[in-house]
Amino acid sequence: MEDFIDSSEIYFIENDGGKPTFLSFGGASSHPDLLLTHPNLSPHINHSLLAPPGGTGHKILMTIIKKQTFSNDPRITRWNLKKADWAKYTSLTENLIVDLTLDDNDKALDQIVFGIEECALACIPRSHVKNADYLQAHLCRVGLADSPDCVFLRFRSYAW
Repeated sequence: MEDFIDSSEIYFIENDGGKPTFLSFGGASSHPDLLLTHPNLSPHINHSLLAPPGGTGHKILMTIIKKQTFSNDPRITRWNLKKADWAKYTSLTENLIVDLTLDDNDKALDQIVFGIEECALACIPRSHVKNADYLQAHLCRVGLADSPDCVFLRFRSYAW
């Protein structure tokens, strides 16, 4: 467990004052309960020990996560492919490919990717799509769901 905690982004939160969570009838005490959290959540966690129910000797470690969510938090925007102007996108990308000067092979790929992204931003509206499963279902029927272009667009929609 110590190697797991040391090797990843996990915080170990100790009990207040190092109070034991297990009290045996023979008088011994131990700390068998762990509270592990992600660093982003640790400021929002309150924990306390409750008395053992029915005299069992095992205290209850109660954890409360208090994080306020605001309604004005930005929502994840997605590419709205249903309302895209595909004719404009096709003409822009064709003109872009023709106009590019690809003298340097190292920079050619970067220029092409940048140009395609700019064309996508100009022609494909980004909005809050409530249910985009219709596109995924259509791509699965056609057999293009795992094509590199579709994977790239899905990645870009979550990256924004």
